[in-house]
Amino acid sequence: MKNDQKAILILGASSDIGVALIKRVNAEYNQIIAHYNSTSKQLKQLKLELGDKLILVHADFTDEKSTYKLVETIIDKNIIPIDILHLPAEKGSIKRFSKMTWADFEKRMLISVRSIVVVLNKLLPLMSKRGGGKIIIMLTIHTCKTPLKGCSDYVTEKYALLGLIKALAVEYENRGITVNGISPVAIETRFNSDLPEIVLQQYAAGSASGKNLSVADILPDIEYLLSDDFTNITGENFVLDGSGLA
Repeated sequence: MKNDQKAILILGASSDIGVALIKRVNAEYNQIIAHYNSTSKQLKQLKLELGDKLILVHADFTDEKSTYKLVETIIDKNIIPIDILHLPAEKGSIKRFSKMTWADFEKRMLISVRSIVVVLNKLLPLMSKRGGGKIIIMLTIHTCKTPLKGCSDYVTEKYALLGLIKALAVEYENRGITVNGISPVAIETRFNSDLPEIVLQQYAAGSASGKNLSVADILPDIEYLLSDDFTNITGENFVLDGSGLA
């Protein structure tokens, strides 16, 4: 149901998933706040098509001041989103733990974890005050099954987010706010374009369909989780592997 106040904040909106989702759900919102670090031609084109309805906000989540500035900009515009979708993550790679340093972990934690902690710390009280909302955070199939070798930094990042989901779901369960995660198998996007073929094959072997997913495969599930038909479920981690929400 649309209303004059309905807005969504998409963090990581210049990603393949972010751009596709804006195209799919823009009619359901009066305003879309789209965060980007490196903008894309597709995002610029959407701005031309949607005009003032689409608000582009820049932030480099590896920079603390830039991260806080994003939230200040949103609040200054007096737009309190009813839905927040969190997509940012460092591009996928495979590396043995013994070859990693703390810097590998830190960058992922800044981009993915600190970003949503800062945003929710400022916006959740405002969302609660105005009646609630939905938070959806992108995780990974590694949080539901035995992870593949060579991605301990990525898995650590996503488990940190899963812990945040569980904690906030409890804290805000009586305040009209739901917090859930989605854990897809590998999705055919720019994000995964540098992964070795053998790794992509291992991902595919663990999916219900025996293949990796396209962006179009997961959009209906995300749209449903954002819809008014999905209510009163919080603290869950939904598997997206081609078999429907589970």
